[in-house]
Amino acid sequence: MGESLYGKFAFDLVVIGFILYIITFFISTTFGWLMPEIINNLIILGFIILIGGIILAIVGIIKDDLREKAIRSLIAGIIFLILGIVLSVFFETYLSALLG
Repeated sequence: MGESLYGKFAFDLVVIGFILYIITFFISTTFGWLMPEIINNLIILGFIILIGGIILAIVGIIKDDLREKAIRSLIAGIIFLILGIVLSVFFETYLSALLG
């Protein structure tokens, strides 16, 4: 019962961040021109959640018994963080092309 669960919580945060990016992508492509501030706030929230997941994964690699899950969480967190950067660039390009 005394095992560390940093890797499990990091994986949960990464999954939550990924789901948030899917929701943000859908909202930005359909209603993005109506509420650009909300989309930017969702992207920033996704960044914060994924950075928290990456930090927990690093701590999990150092301290955890379940190192495999922590390593998977770290790799997925970095990939989804890059995906979030691409999503924010895509949204800003889409918004500037749409609004002129």
